[in-house]
Amino acid sequence: MSEIGRCEKILFLVSQSLDRKLSFVESLSLRWHFFVCKRCRRERDSLIKMQQILRLYREDADRSTQSAEEMLSDETKERIKEVLRKKMEEKKIEEKEKKDGTTGL
Repeated sequence: MSEIGRCEKILFLVSQSLDRKLSFVESLSLRWHFFVCKRCRRERDSLIKMQQILRLYREDADRSTQSAEEMLSDETKERIKEVLRKKMEEKKIEEKEKKDGTTGL
């Protein structure tokens, strides 16, 4: 088998190793190949770094999708509700004044 074909097989195994546990023979093949092939070692390292970055991104995305209910204290939620109630009342008054043709002055 040519070295390029061997490297392709090794890189396939590297990819597989990110998703499943390799057999003893597969692991041994990888270790031996990495010992002699700098290019495949770099590719493996790049794939591992990419996997770590994606995992961090996914964990960060999971954290950021928490609802406001989960992230805010009860006191903060009540203050927000109160501000919204006041704004709704102000809006109702404005709409009534527009309808009646009067102003709050």
